[in-house]
Amino acid sequence: MKNFTQLIILFLLLSVSGYAQTTKKTTAPVKKTAVKKPAPTQNSEAKATATAKAKQDSVAAVNALAMKIARQIIAEDSIKKARIAELIAADERAKQEQLLAEKNKKPEKSVKTKSVKKETVKTAEPARKISEEPKSVAKAMETTDAKIFVGLRATGIAAFVVGKDVPEYNKPYFGYGGGLVANFALGRHFSFQPEVLYAQEGFSLKGDEDGIDIDVAFRLSGIQVPLLIKYSFGEFNKGFFINAGPYGTYLLNSMIHDKTPGGEKVTVKPEKTTIEYGVAAGFGVAVPVGKGRLLIEARGNYYLGATGEELDLTDAAFVTGTVSVGYLFPIGH
Repeated sequence: MKNFTQLIILFLLLSVSGYAQTTKKTTAPVKKTAVKKPAPTQNSEAKATATAKAKQDSVAAVNALAMKIARQIIAEDSIKKARIAELIAADERAKQEQLLAEKNKKPEKSVKTKSVKKETVKTAEPARKISEEPKSVAKAMETTDAKIFVGLRATGIAAFVVGKDVPEYNKPYFGYGGGLVANFALGRHFSFQPEVLYAQEGFSLKGDEDGIDIDVAFRLSGIQVPLLIKYSFGEFNKGFFINAGPYGTYLLNSMIHDKTPGGEKVTVKPEKTTIEYGVAAGFGVAVPVGKGRLLIEARGNYYLGATGEELDLTDAAFVTGTVSVGYLFPIGH
């Protein structure tokens, strides 16, 4: 507002000065007109000279004042521009300092947030571990990376004899068995399963032949060793499976039990080593229970022959059906 006022005053002064100079120039030609005037007196000439000088002095004063005001306006404007430049520079410096301060503070904030996150994770881990412990234990009990399983099995046996010389009234013999089982992984589905079992095989004759009542049981006891290749439809030793392979039975003793009135029970040990051999095949399921496997299996053995003279079954063969339940423990990981 002050500058605006000074500009108005400067404009008025310049106008007055210009007007004075214009008046001086316009009045000069009037003197050169052809109109004759009376000769001025000495006093009038002196007065005119004083008036002209006064006008010149006033014009010079006005011009000087105008120049002074102009210089003052220019100086104040330059001061304002310098002040504005200083303010802009100060504002820029403040912004740069703020940016530097924020950059310096960012790592600290990130570290703090990370540490807070870590602390929260650490505090949450025990609760999560406690909540997940039963699941992890159950999962560990259901799954294992073991490639070897060892266990026991108990077997129910139904054995009978087939052949052309076997009478029609022969009946199955029901016995029992059991022993050790091992299983070695050969891949994801195949495995090798050797067993060492105690087994009873035999047959019974019960009927009437030529008016004579017959009730006799024949039993053979031995150590049986099946060597089976097992295929699991799921993962190793898990889910449904089938198996097949040869077996051999070392004969321990034989027994003849005459159940008719007055009959006797006689146990005979072989004088020579007798080993019968044949093939076995079966199917079943392996169920994860704890860290091991519960086995349920049905199997059949078919007799092919025997060594030694104590067992003469040239025209007959034992056929044995078994149902077994076992449990295998994992060895290693």
